[in-house]
Amino acid sequence: MGLTEGRIERAVQLGRVLSAFSVGKELRGYENAFEQLSKIIPECFFQNGWFTSVEVKKALGNLSFMLQEGDLKAALIHGNEASKIKTIGIIMAGNIPAVGFHDLLAVYLSGHNAAVKLSSSDSLLIPLLGEFLAEGMEGENNRISYSGLAGKKVDAVIASGHAHSAEIFRTYFAKQPHIIRGHRNSIAVLTGKETPDELGLLGCDIFDFYGLGCRNVSALLVPEGYNFSSFFEAIFSFSWVLDNKKYANNYEYYRAIYLMDGVKFLDNNFLCLRESAALDAPIGVLNYQYYKNEEFVEKIISENAEKIQCVVSGKIVGHRKVDFGGSQAPRFPDYPDNINTLAFLNNLV
Repeated sequence: MGLTEGRIERAVQLGRVLSAFSVGKELRGYENAFEQLSKIIPECFFQNGWFTSVEVKKALGNLSFMLQEGDLKAALIHGNEASKIKTIGIIMAGNIPAVGFHDLLAVYLSGHNAAVKLSSSDSLLIPLLGEFLAEGMEGENNRISYSGLAGKKVDAVIASGHAHSAEIFRTYFAKQPHIIRGHRNSIAVLTGKETPDELGLLGCDIFDFYGLGCRNVSALLVPEGYNFSSFFEAIFSFSWVLDNKKYANNYEYYRAIYLMDGVKFLDNNFLCLRESAALDAPIGVLNYQYYKNEEFVEKIISENAEKIQCVVSGKIVGHRKVDFGGSQAPRFPDYPDNINTLAFLNNLV
């Protein structure tokens, strides 16, 4: 078995572990991995108050979707192991648990080395996942370092952050091959014909990880005359978000601001719906705007293509479309910002 095949096999094994662990299912032979994951989850919450046990397990379970054997083999079939091993700097965000794993996985599969700058908000999960990938693979243990980029010579950079930090990264790494990702949002397009189950799944797209991810829906496009009653009824079960004080404080703050400023909004006691053309919304707030026809929807998506991570809908809406409930479970080929990370790595010279 070649190194590439071995790495794919190891990644697939990790996917099985994460899938089983996330739902509390035993997996013979991986008791140590389960023990390590169980031990680290409370530490994640201590480090970052958004990372509750439920959300961390959910994130780990979602990672298993990008560790499917068929997807990994298909992604690598046109790109063999790098002919010249390079060191890739990875600057990770920390908005949701293990959000930087896709970049680490791409570098791992490509055969390059990784110099990782972990987020202070999420510095525990990634090293544990990287350790599992390297375990039992000869020569793999030293391919990933987590001491940051300071003082290191890196041949290329993959960096994620908010809009301001992205501009800094673009300037600082201007002379090196790079992928720089700034802030994006996701939207949902409704027709008014959605079933209660579909709207319930949309609740996952909105509330998973408290809405902190770029794949979380922060804005709705709804037909003129849309009645939000069915929507509110379908998402009622997500009131658990208020159990997290950080979310509750955000919701209560913006609700109070809107009331004092006379801003019209809809409210279900844990989410404010505000009519606005903006795609970005604070935690605890969901924007919406009405549309007359499909041409208007296509125009909004086209004009904001560089700001939209994915489009949640029951119908086909562009190449970034995902089904209801699927926004936070991307597969490996669903590259962030639609930039093929693996191709970027394989084309380095």
